[in-house]
Amino acid sequence: MASRLYTRLIRQGADRSAVVVALGGGVIGDLAAFVAATYLRGIRFVQVPTTLLAQIDSSSAESRHHHELQEFNRAFHQPSLS
Repeated sequence: MASRLYTRLIRQGADRSAVVVALGGGVIGDLAAFVAATYLRGIRFVQVPTTLLAQIDSSSAESRHHHELQEFNRAFHQPSLS
């Protein structure tokens, strides 16, 4: 799935000023965050959780895994909006 998003970004001519928007939570937010962090070595992204559970997940996942994820992939950016 990430390859499809990379392909769309490339075809649209997305550069470092582009923004990836995740409409939803869980896997959608994780995938958007990964693609945004790895496309052109990092572009901005916005998370728009659509349910209460998604809001809680997107706000607490960073605090639980912040240090481990930062050490794992060295690509850590807060969402532009959340």
